[in-house]
Amino acid sequence: QKVLKQLCATMRETLEMKRAFFRGAVRTSFLEGYWTGHPGTGVHPPAAPLRAYRFTSAGGRAAEVLDGEPRGCIFKVGFDPSDMNPYTGKVVVMDEGHHLTRPNKAYQWQLANLREYIETAGNSVFVSCTGSLGEDITTKPRDLLEVVKGVGAASRTDEGFLTSYHQRGASFPRQSPAACADGAFTEGIEDQLVRRVDLSSHSLVRYVYQASRLLREGKGDDTLSNYTNMHVYFGSVGNPACWRDLVSGSACYAPKFHAVLKDILECHRRKQKCVVMVSRRTGYKVMLELAQRAGAKHGFGVGELS
Repeated sequence: QKVLKQLCATMRETLEMKRAFFRGAVRTSFLEGYWTGHPGTGVHPPAAPLRAYRFTSAGGRAAEVLDGEPRGCIFKVGFDPSDMNPYTGKVVVMDEGHHLTRPNKAYQWQLANLREYIETAGNSVFVSCTGSLGEDITTKPRDLLEVVKGVGAASRTDEGFLTSYHQRGASFPRQSPAACADGAFTEGIEDQLVRRVDLSSHSLVRYVYQASRLLREGKGDDTLSNYTNMHVYFGSVGNPACWRDLVSGSACYAPKFHAVLKDILECHRRKQKCVVMVSRRTGYKVMLELAQRAGAKHGFGVGELS
């Protein structure tokens, strides 16, 4: 890991070429220093610097053209005053490219500028990567493809402008069931995803009592879900007697949490990790305490992310 970090740091330092350019032209002192430090290698330094920009900079102040030249020093490299587009003559790689046609409201102005720059840039290469082409309006993917093609290629066919890598590699996380992220939730998929746990004893009695009370008072059952994880309302967890019952190890007070604990122990046996998400209003503190006690007993760690 240390060697990898050093390698990445060296590559970044080489490609960024900091302090190598002035007003768009490479400094003579930089070239002299490079060839002095690498005599006889025959390896030429990069022809242009590499930079990573956020949306706010790429379509904002860094690319803004003032008094005939871009504000950002990187955009001055190879800038054509007759074109006035800071992206002309550039190689641009953009991740999450769908933001050009479906901009976030917080960056709408910057993304609109960036889209105009990209569409009208000449003598340039633009690579847009996205995995979010799905949209209620079918014209959105078409709009993104038109941005990639640019105004200079609008009359051409789509051939050569679009590449789809729909097959996932070996490093992509496995899904179980396999179709859960690629289609609608059918009853068959739901049956494989959902573990149903029967309430019993104290938890069942309290659930039925609360359901009857809400019905009698003419109130909705919105809060009834708070009693599906524990036999008491989450605000009562601080009561010593309630806390003692919940963490006592008996499943009759929190049957769903104990079902989760069984799955956690199974993951530990298989040397796997698992993520448990519980709302603070439905027993977060209790689930955390039960997991930590099980971890102390069986020898696994529990991390908390609130």
